[in-house]
Amino acid sequence: MLVLKNESIKLESKSTKEMLTEERKVFFDDNISKAYAFLRGYELRFAGNQDHEIAEIIVKVDVKNEHIDGKEVDIKVSLAIRDKKSFSGGLFDDRYEGTVYFTVLGLLQGRIKEMTMKFE
Repeated sequence: MLVLKNESIKLESKSTKEMLTEERKVFFDDNISKAYAFLRGYELRFAGNQDHEIAEIIVKVDVKNEHIDGKEVDIKVSLAIRDKKSFSGGLFDDRYEGTVYFTVLGLLQGRIKEMTMKFE
């Protein structure tokens, strides 16, 4: 049996030097054996609603624990935006903020012997 959990994480840069990351535990009612995370959407803006030409946007959602034995899944969300001015230097020179919306799919322990997911 598959179980879906919809979640969101709000991130805000405190400095201008790095990609934003945050980790969160997602809890299920029953034990699960495997989990997948899917990006549903995001909202992203420079702090203070400043206007910039965007050069790069990065949004990632990952399951951190490779082997799951229990009711919780560790999720890592990463978020970044760079303008054209800072892109060539590899820096994040402006503060930014956003919300990442994602879904975690859990396979209930003992209910599915094996499942392979293929994305094209």
